[in-house]
Amino acid sequence: MEAHGGVEKRKQLKSHMIKLNEDFLSWIKNQPQGALLSSGARDYLSHAGKLESEFGDAISGADASPASAKPNGAPQFNFGHSFAGGAAKKPVEQTKPAVEKPAPSPKAEDDGDELFQAKSKVFTLKTKKGSTEWFDMGVGSLSVVKPDSGKAFVCFRNSIGKILLRAGIYENVKVTVVKKAATLVLFPAKQEAPPMPDGMSAAKKDEDDEGKPVTFSFKFGKVETVTKFKEVCESNA
Repeated sequence: MEAHGGVEKRKQLKSHMIKLNEDFLSWIKNQPQGALLSSGARDYLSHAGKLESEFGDAISGADASPASAKPNGAPQFNFGHSFAGGAAKKPVEQTKPAVEKPAPSPKAEDDGDELFQAKSKVFTLKTKKGSTEWFDMGVGSLSVVKPDSGKAFVCFRNSIGKILLRAGIYENVKVTVVKKAATLVLFPAKQEAPPMPDGMSAAKKDEDDEGKPVTFSFKFGKVETVTKFKEVCESNA
């Protein structure tokens, strides 16, 4: 027959774990879509590790503890975030959850007016081995910028701010809208080839493609956003 102290310790462990898991799941449900959850996960593992150290001798029997155990008086686990939790004697200082920062706007770089900016998923139409397919360029920040001098241009950056597309808006550009997606032909600026070793010049790979039209499709979260993109592009052509 097991000692009374061992049973009570398993009850306490289960009570704490129920509270920990409930708070962590509640916090996850309240995070915005696309938010980074790594910080909260690390905090969860930290709290779980402390419980493992404190109740190590009761871990193996935790599943056998009575199902009626309730998280009475269990500590509030907030992982540095605004989790819901049980009563605490002192309010726990809360910080905002870690959220992926939006990509920087091209406006600062080009010292122009940002006419449009929104999150977008971008696809490009390519032909390989005789087959034409849409290729995913990822999700990022799509902007239309009007510089102090010159024509407006479209700029797409990924989540870390790297420019994946930059193309000027030309006269009589046509933007086709289907539901929440806008499709148009652009002439992307050619990226400079990297330097070659031993003073050799870079191979002329894809040189024939320079200045050729490329079809892009930009998908947005709302119909109002894609409509605004079409208006801005066509009115600044």
